[in-house]
Amino acid sequence: VEYCAKHIDESKTADEILGIMKEAFHSAKVKIDLRAKEEREEFPEAHKEFQFHTTLTLAAYREGKLYFGQSGDSGILAFTTEGRVELVTVQHRDKEGRVFPLAYGETHWQFGTFGKEAASILLATDGVLEAMLPKCFVLEPGRIYVAMACYFMDNAFLRFPDHSVEKIKSSREKYMTNVMAKEIYDDLTVAVIVDTNQTVTYQEDSYYE
Repeated sequence: VEYCAKHIDESKTADEILGIMKEAFHSAKVKIDLRAKEEREEFPEAHKEFQFHTTLTLAAYREGKLYFGQSGDSGILAFTTEGRVELVTVQHRDKEGRVFPLAYGETHWQFGTFGKEAASILLATDGVLEAMLPKCFVLEPGRIYVAMACYFMDNAFLRFPDHSVEKIKSSREKYMTNVMAKEIYDDLTVAVIVDTNQTVTYQEDSYYE
């Protein structure tokens, strides 16, 4: 994130932004590999390679445009200006469900530009992401639990700036602790970008139910 913040500015094209993101992924991988090597040499008996296997999900946003990088099984949802929730990224796993972490390199990384205008973006670790892509929709692949996603993403629910960031954060943390944590035994991490300058045209009520 620091690398991207330093190198991405208003003058950069889409291709340049994605190139910087790819450089950031390589930089992160090199630093993790170095840390793993140092620890392996210092604690050879205790060292376990998988402890350094991490996912990395990265987003850059500018006036409705979303640029992203993805490694592993976390992911990104977008709330479009058409009022729809869409899955942007792919979870990188093998047929047995084992994750391809950042350490596996560029052949297992995904970079791209979201093809629609976005009013908000949600980045989530796999437990939260999969709660919004529930297995009860197995016969409808790609189906999203829209009501839950909107609770985190749609400013009609968030009501910023009428509600402060701290108030919004507190209410969502309570929901994750009291509701989601009872079903999810994994990391519960969410980051959301909301652009209040974007105008959303909503779908029929049935879409959100």
